[in-house]
Amino acid sequence: MLITGAELADGRVRDVRIRDGEFVAVESGLEPERGERVVDARGRTMLPGAVDVHVHFREPGGSHKETWTTGSRAAAAGGVTTVVDQPNTSPPTVDGAAFAEKAALADGNALVDYGINGGFTADWDPDALFDSPLLALGEVFLADSTGEMGIDADLFAEAVAAAAARDVPVTVHAEDATLFDDEAMDGDLGGVGRAADADRWSAYRTATAEAVAVERAIETGVDAGGRIHVAHTSTPEGIDAVAEAAADGAPVTCEVTPHHLFLSRADAGRLGTYGRMNPPLRSTERRRAVFERLRDGTVD
Repeated sequence: MLITGAELADGRVRDVRIRDGEFVAVESGLEPERGERVVDARGRTMLPGAVDVHVHFREPGGSHKETWTTGSRAAAAGGVTTVVDQPNTSPPTVDGAAFAEKAALADGNALVDYGINGGFTADWDPDALFDSPLLALGEVFLADSTGEMGIDADLFAEAVAAAAARDVPVTVHAEDATLFDDEAMDGDLGGVGRAADADRWSAYRTATAEAVAVERAIETGVDAGGRIHVAHTSTPEGIDAVAEAAADGAPVTCEVTPHHLFLSRADAGRLGTYGRMNPPLRSTERRRAVFERLRDGTVD
């Protein structure tokens, strides 16, 4: 295939030839070969495929929400060419058998390249899990009220040490459920409807709950000798905790999501229940502060 007149990320306009799935030429003035498909990309920008290291394709156990086919189709449509699926499916990906089951579903159904993250629970089997071709130990819910994937600090330290012994990074969903504001969820919704429900959810899962959990994950994880990656940081405080630890030499990183960059509690009225997520949407001020940390390179 020959793509002509594409503007590259650095502003240069070039023709690009792809053969057998590989780039073989990036030049000006390339001529079509016999029988070659030609795509006119004038006026369009050509970027490398994106890698999304944090997807929830919900299969097995939740295919009414998402499958490897539907999720990877959406990824491809958005220019994402590699995804990494998280372990909180049913059954959770915490042992070799669960990993094999998920891998079988992905094989032949995923339209993009993929990796599968494993997780751990109180009865996890580290030897069986790490015998699987895991990319990483993914989205551990540290002190979070998210069902069977939630763990305590002692188990977290044990799992991080097991991962570190195998040179595997650990991804943490950092929210401390003991710091959620129960009063924010008191009473029924009355006539205020779904928008208030989403906004109330944001008030309930406090910014402090994230920031404290990030700090605890870093401290415990580093003490256990592990590499810690904090998922979907939604607060500037959480991002700063990672950046400060990294500046001191700790092997820690963080990520942010588009919805936390572009949406805030001010959007709850128009979003309805689409505005309810974990971690939740934050204030406009915090949203702006998170965006600035992306712009200046603080976010990894």
